[in-house]
Parts: sequence; structure tokens; C-alpha cells
Amino acid sequence: MRIVVVPSAAAVPAASALPIGPIAVIDTLRATTTVAAALAAGAPWVEPVASVAEARRRRAARPNALLAGERGGDRLPGFDLGNSPVAAAALGGARGLILTTTNGTRACDRLVRAGAGGEERPIYAAALVNAARAASALRRAAERPGCQAVILVCAGQDGHAAAEDLLTAGAIAAALPAAWGRDDLALMAQWAWERRPDGDLAHTLAACPHGRTLAAKGYGADIVASARVDAFDVLPRLALAADVPPRFVAAPPA
Repeated sequence: MRIVVVPSAAAVPAASALPIGPIAVIDTLRATTTVAAALAAGAPWVEPVASVAEARRRRAARPNALLAGERGGDRLPGFDLGNSPVAAAALGGARGLILTTTNGTRACDRLVRAGAGGEERPIYAAALVNAARAASALRRAAERPGCQAVILVCAGQDGHAAAEDLLTAGAIAAALPAAWGRDDLALMAQWAWERRPDGDLAHTLAACPHGRTLAAKGYGADIVASARVDAFDVLPRLALAADVPPRFVAAPPA
């Protein structure tokens, strides 16, 4: 078995080049952390949506859902929530979320368009807050006959790799069997995780370029929440059904 890291949403391969195997999509600051926080707080589902217009259209069809998302890091006008794990964790209700973000939900959309999300290529939402749970699910899914690779898709930032996503990919890779092969990015990500700076992990995330941007905008609490390793025993899995759009739901306990 081998571990493959995709550095950004823009680098998600076409269907013909996507290996068979489980996929973890990673947007540490903040989309996949927000998805995990929402499901842990009791939300029944979170729908990742690529565009603002599509998010508004879906909300019009389901007015009981909460509309959440950001562009440029900030909550969109008229939306109930931004892309905040702190706000998502405070929901405490049973309303679903329709979520659109600059990078993370676009990565999900590209993966679905590439044919992922079914039994051969299940998609999980992973972040530092559920890294151990994600690694465990990826390990089990890799045992399926015909599996070619475990794929860690980093959402990145504006088409390029983001340090915090690679760090999370490294945390997951470090929890997978040492005997498995790793491509160059997986190996570098694991080295980065194993050699990360000592001290508060939130400081490390805040030192990343996107972390600095969020901190300057006043989202320091979200950075702290995103740095809580294995805070949630929840694993969002993208569910595909004929009658509803793709949505993350909590996978059953192992």
C-alpha cells in the first residue's frame, strides 16, 4: 500500500488518474475542522458546496438548514455562520449546514466530479481535530480488495499548497503503517509533523501564512480550536444518494 498526497484542490486529478482507495480531504483552517465540529455538536449533515450561488439556491429549497461559509476568510453577507469551528461547535441543534468555502468545499466538489465518493473511493473529512479517527478509517478501508492507495487531498490556499494542510496530512501519515510506501509529498509532510516546533500547536498554525491572515482578521479562536488534536471522536464521510446532494454525515463508530 502507498500513501499519496495531493497538494491542493486545483491538483485533484481527473477520474482516469484517481487511484482506487479511500480519500481524506483536509482543510485544517478551516472547512474540514468546521465540518467535524458541526457533526460533533449534533448537526445531522453538512453539504459542501463549491459556489456561493449554489449555496443560496440550496438554502432557498431547504429554509430550515443553516447557511454557512466564507470568501476571503470572512462570513458572507446574509449567511447564518461563517466558516468557523467555534461557531459550529456551539450549534447544539439538529439543523443541517450548507457550507461553501474558498478551498475546502471546492476540493470536495472536484473529487465528486472525478468520480470519488462511492465504495471504491470513499471521501472523509479530516483535520487535526479527528486525525486519529481518520487514520484508523483509512487503514481499514485500505484492506478492501483492489485498493491501490490511500489519498490525502489537501485543499490548499488559492491553488497552492498550504502548510497547515500538509502538517495534518503528515499527522495522518505518521499514524498509518510504517511499512506502507509514501510518495514524496507524503514523506515530507510526515517529516514536518514529526519535526514540528515544540510548544503550543496553535502557535504553529498561526505562523502559517493562512494562519497569519486569519489571526489578523480576528479569528484567533478558530485557530486554537483547529489545533486541538483528536478533540472529536467523529469522522465525517461524504454520503451520495440519488435524492439529495452529496453531504457529510458522521460515519458509524469503528
